[in-house]
Amino acid sequence: MKTLFHIRPIYLDFIWAGKKLIEKFKLQTELKSVGTIYLVVALPGHLDNIVEESAEPLSVFYKRNRKLFGIKEELFPVRMTITCNEGIQSYQVHPNDEYALANEGTKGKVSGGIILEGNNQIRRKLFGHRLNSLEEFKEALMKKDWESLFNTIEIKDGQFIHTPAGVPHGGKGDGEITVTYSSNSDITYRFYDFERNDPNRPLSLNKVYDCLNFPEVPLGAITSVPIHQKGIDIYKYHDTPREYTAGRLVVKDCGLYKTQGFMFYGCYQGQGTLNGVSIKAGETLFSPIQMEQIEIEGPLDLVTLSYRSLNME
Repeated sequence: MKTLFHIRPIYLDFIWAGKKLIEKFKLQTELKSVGTIYLVVALPGHLDNIVEESAEPLSVFYKRNRKLFGIKEELFPVRMTITCNEGIQSYQVHPNDEYALANEGTKGKVSGGIILEGNNQIRRKLFGHRLNSLEEFKEALMKKDWESLFNTIEIKDGQFIHTPAGVPHGGKGDGEITVTYSSNSDITYRFYDFERNDPNRPLSLNKVYDCLNFPEVPLGAITSVPIHQKGIDIYKYHDTPREYTAGRLVVKDCGLYKTQGFMFYGCYQGQGTLNGVSIKAGETLFSPIQMEQIEIEGPLDLVTLSYRSLNME
């Protein structure tokens, strides 16, 4: 099937959300603040985009149209969001698949993100820990000794950072807008939430302890150098089978993009068309695996999401 599908976004408020996303994307919503725009998500009964052309949730569309995706996974595997943290997020970790399946009946979460401001600002983020044992972690947590507990990394706007399972992260945002690519899971274990005592945001200390990495896995920001092909600056950030495939396409005027597998195109900035189908900031289009190439007319700044099985169908 050589047609594009519109994916209806979902807007969600959070305790750390503000108005920046509403203003930037001119969102039509009754929410007073928005923390995340879910461009692609398929969690049945929780967060599930509607595919406009079929008027059904993305999780259902995936099950009914597996040939459009060409992958072996029983459940839809990936998600993509635009997020703006204007407050303070909890300190948290995400479990791996093995732990999440055993304890939650669903897959775990790995993710990656890019700050999309594009002004080369250098930011310092709490990311990963610097401790040698679980006992040291518990002691630092009890004392709230975040300087001893957390590692910090420097990241420039536009750089990519991958977050494996079990890596502690979170903290204060400064209103940066980030695109996040991840496996299709919403499992979060918090170990500190700034004394907010919100029953909807419980702490899960024992599960956090189970999921931490000792020693910590290698972490750091990655600069992707774009490849210019047929009028498009192509950024490749992450492409690991059974995790997610993350990229970005920047088109000033027009270009031709040769597709590999299915693809979601989320528009961060600009307005234009993909194969004659209009798209503007905050919108997402899906192209099935049968689509061989995409003619893009801009200007457009697109974030792209796909997935590879270990053995493609």
